[in-house]
Parts: sequence; structure tokens; C-alpha cells
Amino acid sequence: NPLSTFLFCMATERLLRRLEERGIAFLA
Repeated sequence: NPLSTFLFCMATERLLRRLEERGIAFLA
């Protein structure tokens, strides 16, 4: 299902971005 794959990619990108922001805040 292309739609579910698209939503999964968006959710993964959002999660990675959140983890990256948290990692930067943790390092700083």
C-alpha cells in the first residue's frame, strides 16, 4: 500500500528529527 508506506516514512522522519534535536540538546 503506497499510502501506508508514505505515512510510515513520514513518521520515521519525524521520529529521527525529534531524536536528533534531543541528541543535540543533550550534547549541548
